[in-house]
Amino acid sequence: MVRGGDVRRIVFALLLFSLPALAQDVWLNYSFPHQPVPKWQNGFLLAYQTYNEPSAIFAFDRSGQMILNKRIDIPGLGEIHIHDTAASLDGRFA
Repeated sequence: MVRGGDVRRIVFALLLFSLPALAQDVWLNYSFPHQPVPKWQNGFLLAYQTYNEPSAIFAFDRSGQMILNKRIDIPGLGEIHIHDTAASLDGRFA
């Protein structure tokens, strides 16, 4: 018979040993100086640039390939400030 404490220890050990398998290195041929730190969301690495640069959003897939480089431009508006980005599970970006 397995006691509750034993089950917790087994689950913890399995989780601990599986964490390295969940980690993944991604190499990007892109630099993010003076930009907010990119974030992972739903399998995409999301980044954006704003302030003193043309505002744009970028998305990279798990292999490090850039899959989105979209400049945000509204005619007649001087500067656009992006504060965050988001990715849906089906690959839509906001």
